[in-house]
Amino acid sequence: MPTIGRDGLAACLLVAAVVASCGSRGGGAAGGPQAAGPTGGSAANDATPATAGKAGGTERAASAADRLFDSVPERWTAVEDGRPVPVHPKVRDVTGDHGGTATFATAGDLGSVHPLKPEGATAQNIRSLVWDSLTTYDNARWEQIPNLARGWESTPDGLVWTFHLREGVKWSDGEEFDADDVIFTFEQLFHPDFVASTKNSFEDSQKRLPKVEKVDRLTVRFILQEIDAIFVAHVGFAPIMPQHVFQADADAKRFSEVGKDKTPEALKRLVGTGAFRLTDHKTEEVIVFERNPLHWRYGVDGKRLPYLDRIVFFVVPSQDTQFLKFLSGDFDVLEPLRPEDYEKARQHEATKGFTVFPLGPSLDTNYLCFNQNPGKSPDGKPYVEPWKLDYFRRSEFRRAVSHGIDRQKIVDLLLEGRGRPGYDYTPEGNRTWHKPDTPKFPFDKTRARTLLDAMGLVDRDGDGVRETPDGHPFQFEIVTNTENDTRKKVANMIKSDLRDLGLDALNREMSFKTLVPLLQSQFAWEAVILGWASGVPPDPLSGKNILLSQGELHMWYPQQKSPSTPWEAEVDRVMGEVSRTVDLPARVGLFRRVLDILGEQQPMIFTFNANLYVGARNRFRNLKPTLLRPHTYWNHYELAIAR
Repeated sequence: MPTIGRDGLAACLLVAAVVASCGSRGGGAAGGPQAAGPTGGSAANDATPATAGKAGGTERAASAADRLFDSVPERWTAVEDGRPVPVHPKVRDVTGDHGGTATFATAGDLGSVHPLKPEGATAQNIRSLVWDSLTTYDNARWEQIPNLARGWESTPDGLVWTFHLREGVKWSDGEEFDADDVIFTFEQLFHPDFVASTKNSFEDSQKRLPKVEKVDRLTVRFILQEIDAIFVAHVGFAPIMPQHVFQADADAKRFSEVGKDKTPEALKRLVGTGAFRLTDHKTEEVIVFERNPLHWRYGVDGKRLPYLDRIVFFVVPSQDTQFLKFLSGDFDVLEPLRPEDYEKARQHEATKGFTVFPLGPSLDTNYLCFNQNPGKSPDGKPYVEPWKLDYFRRSEFRRAVSHGIDRQKIVDLLLEGRGRPGYDYTPEGNRTWHKPDTPKFPFDKTRARTLLDAMGLVDRDGDGVRETPDGHPFQFEIVTNTENDTRKKVANMIKSDLRDLGLDALNREMSFKTLVPLLQSQFAWEAVILGWASGVPPDPLSGKNILLSQGELHMWYPQQKSPSTPWEAEVDRVMGEVSRTVDLPARVGLFRRVLDILGEQQPMIFTFNANLYVGARNRFRNLKPTLLRPHTYWNHYELAIAR
């Protein structure tokens, strides 16, 4: 499911902008197990023997290397060939040699690198290199696992959660990590003056936040007033920050400014427990991370992780340029590789020394959305002309547009058949939450014209453009970002389809930096083509900022004080039930009502779902590409160069 919030909009949309997708780290993919809700017992604890993950898990005594790093037994699970593999995140079942550099491309430059409110997709995607959370997601096993917390448990009512922290973890400056850092982080996150999508994830149906308290040096407790079915995953959305570094910023009421200054001296203050340190940034050129020699994970070979000395991201806005540079060997990994580039890439695999990995149907979505916001700018000007707003807010109009879009043509011409028409908020790749019989309005120009005629939109002067009963030619503007070549082509195809219906769409491209504030705070737009990236895990609660009427990413009309329509009120009500329900089948059943409403109302007119591919040089060890973002470097601490 999609995920993000006010500050995360840039992150979500840039992924959408660049890869025809959009969202935030937190996981699950096609058919994978979903995060469990409160159980009343130990939800996960690598400090005690346990089995987890796939069926047939086995227990095994800790190896000598394991005991070297932890004094407690490890937690193991079996893979298909029966070979035991640890899921304890401190000791990973990997081996490798230290040294080497891995290079990637990113479409967007580095915005604010504040770990709790990253600005832009690049900052969102790479913050886990520097900062760890209490829990994290194992993309290979589709499982929420311990991280800085070695385990946790909840009370039977699911309202009190206790997390047990790791002993001996150090910050990259050598200071000890403990409960004070966790308390500091969540106190700042939950501060009334702090605005962030991460904070919104913790709000219950009454917008109340958990209480957090220190039990002892290595134990913290969260007290909720309402069940949060994926609370452990939400905890994983919040990277922990060092109190000894940032307390002064909090005291001076400049905590929100952390990460905006990216001078060399400022970068040195970005202390974390992650595998890497951010050491260099050249605007619109390159972002450099270097190995943190104090990182707490180890391989089973006894070597401290990470293996790599450096990770480098080159800023390359154009998708076309990214592909050409990858072919020429300018960087090691391309994620994603567009479906339209797949065949050409395959032709060069052997000679260029890389492999293309087909990962299956993407969990990400693409959509056209009309602005339904009835508000006005500070100078009193309506965000949308009233006569247009009247139509944009009518489901019949949105259904007519949906009927008018030839989705199969988009798949055939732009994706070269490597995808499928998209109609749903949860595409078919998300097997747990996808609803095959969601209401759809497939390509049918006759039906589209009938709906428009019934609304009084007819071509009164014979110029090919429909007019309203009071004579307004039906013309509107569709905006998208200039960096996404696929999206620009989709906009042109939709413009042509709508012109055939008598609707005059004008396309406008703008930089992503310009588009984000337009959508996020200015609100003066008419229609937009964007997309959502799947959350990690892909659970409806990861995307509640999109679905709830008060959500800051409720794209068509965000931040409503109360639901503006009965159907939005119903979505709010059902999402509350989804949040308070622990049983997964029951949650899936409840959420189907939300999917039916979105299908019927078409507030986001979904267009296509692409197949997902990535490309990587053959010199890597421990590379484990997955459907979940980031697709190739989610296990950055394990990557190694083959010797």
